[in-house]
Amino acid sequence: MSKKNIKIILSLCVVVIFQLLNNNNVFAEVKDFNGCGEYTMGEYETIIIAKEHAIQEAERNALEQAGVYVKSYTKTKNLKVEEDTITVLTNGILWVKNKKISKSTTEHGDIHIKAEILVSIDTDDIEKKLKNEKTMEDMQNNYNDLQRKYNNLEKEIQQLRNSSSKEAANKISKEMDKRLKTQSELNEVQNSIKANRGRSLEERKTLYDNAINKINQLINEDPSYGELYLVRANMKKASEQLYKDGNPERIKESIDDYNIAEKLFINDNLKLAQIYDHRSAAYSYFDNYEKEIEDITKLIDIPESEKVYKNYALYLTRGRIYNDCRQYKKAVNDADMAFNLWNKLKNKSTYDYVFSTVYQIKSRAYEEMKKYNEAIECYTKLINYNENKEKSELGMDVFIGYISSRGECYLNINDYTNAKNDLDRCIDLIKEKSKPSVTDNNAFLVRGDISRELNNLKEAVQVYTDGINYFIISGVPIIIKLYNCINKMDVYDKEVARWKLNTLALLYFERGRAYHDLGEYIEAINDYNEYMRIDPKNLFKNKAWAYINISRCYSMLGKKTEAMDYVNKALALEPGHKEALEDKRILNLLDY
Repeated sequence: MSKKNIKIILSLCVVVIFQLLNNNNVFAEVKDFNGCGEYTMGEYETIIIAKEHAIQEAERNALEQAGVYVKSYTKTKNLKVEEDTITVLTNGILWVKNKKISKSTTEHGDIHIKAEILVSIDTDDIEKKLKNEKTMEDMQNNYNDLQRKYNNLEKEIQQLRNSSSKEAANKISKEMDKRLKTQSELNEVQNSIKANRGRSLEERKTLYDNAINKINQLINEDPSYGELYLVRANMKKASEQLYKDGNPERIKESIDDYNIAEKLFINDNLKLAQIYDHRSAAYSYFDNYEKEIEDITKLIDIPESEKVYKNYALYLTRGRIYNDCRQYKKAVNDADMAFNLWNKLKNKSTYDYVFSTVYQIKSRAYEEMKKYNEAIECYTKLINYNENKEKSELGMDVFIGYISSRGECYLNINDYTNAKNDLDRCIDLIKEKSKPSVTDNNAFLVRGDISRELNNLKEAVQVYTDGINYFIISGVPIIIKLYNCINKMDVYDKEVARWKLNTLALLYFERGRAYHDLGEYIEAINDYNEYMRIDPKNLFKNKAWAYINISRCYSMLGKKTEAMDYVNKALALEPGHKEALEDKRILNLLDY
């Protein structure tokens, strides 16, 4: 992995840091609420219609009770939450524990349905959900769907009552029965997933698999119901996070489902907004930047989306993607647009996230465009803003990354004094940490580069040695054995292991170059060999250069045979390597 790739990892860290949740489980408790709803069947109405109406009344009743509790809870915790947000939050965190339907006959001979439900909320969910903006957006969508479901049922019942004939009423009634039955079964499936807390990983996998199989059956029975495809797509995407097996089929299938749902909801902008939001996330799995940007742009262009999604957050997301696909000017424009939109808001509770993300996007874009002074200005804003804040372990990694990146920018404009100061500070902070992160090597590597630029080769060797010792003491070499044991590591952990291995390998490689320049050729050869021992499969694509550099060391030691052996190894690996071909030509001319 190159230093540039390490900086991309850093850019991901800053997104994660502001989405981490505080752990307040110590005093968490589960609260239960009973809801009751009743409905008397009218002419032409069916049992299914009456049950659905009674259940909805029971849900409203339970939601109202739970909302009163949540409002009281937020006040005791000094959480400033608006009234509308209380309702959305409550709806999002409650799950149905039990449901009971009873039927009786009135004195006039009408059928009367009574629904009783028991719902629960976990107090730990209240603060967790409030702190996660993406989760709140999803819950707002779910609440909007619930309200539309209530409103649609009322409209359909009114349409049924206004029917001009028994035949027309029966037709409407049958259509309602079919859709309500499907929706009721889908609700049960979703509730089974919502109430999966406390289950083991395998149990949760089974829950998702069973839920998806049930939705498959419902689609076979009602293939034109868009909600089924949307929910199945979300479940397939969510289940992929459980398996972590690198199998993209679930994500591909979810995209297919989103595509079908898009056609079925073509006239429903709020549903389309949900589809574009979730489908863009699915495309990110494949680094399909063009499709990601296309969906987020569609989402921004839907006027109704502002009711759920914060447009400033959408611009931030698109800005990060523009950076990933090297459209840096557009990334800067989106970051500026996000900040301007955010500044117009009355509630500025997300300042930390917005400020940090805006300047993180801009600093990376400017650096990639080689506008180093602008990048330095952005990194300085980030450093100053976070200087005196209390930092978590991940927060400290991000902070160190800002300083390291600024130091590299100073190096690129030949401001060695400021570059050296920044990197020395980074290394001091790194040595104070309890464990290494995947971005720590950048500080040691850049600091070593500064020493080499100043022709202080012995200092460079010492910096690289400090870096190697830091990672060895931290247990990184153990990962060398684990890395090739696929069965022992999931895809994510395997990728993290690769980052850490590359860290150690690069430090040996760079120290080898410094030893070579010092004329200490045996030490250089040892370091290049150590690099290849760490990366025997050439995952980091530097093996040919390691062979070439070893060849040059042997050549300087007057060992032409060994030098020729290693240059031939480089050419066997990369037959068209220009430097290797030129070195071989020179070796053939030499006469030791």
